Amino acid sequence: MTTFFLVFAIMLLVVAGMSIGVIVQQKKLKGSCGGVGNIPGLKSDCKCDNPCDKKAKAAAEAKTEHKVNFPA
Repeated sequence: MTTFFLVFAIMLLVVAGMSIGVIVQQKKLKGSCGGVGNIPGLKSDCKCDNPCDKKAKAAAEAKTEHKVNFPA
């Protein structure tokens, strides 16, 4: 039981440390432009400032072929 409480305390400190780091840096939490956007047939509302190469290429092709509307 002592091991459980020790591991729990360590994990609590790790999570608290990461939380404080995010708060101090004042950055928004965000995911990548991949994930759900890479599943064929599903549309994603990815509005990244700097999209990955695959997403940028797909957006450029969509603009020239007028097949899919990606948010600008």
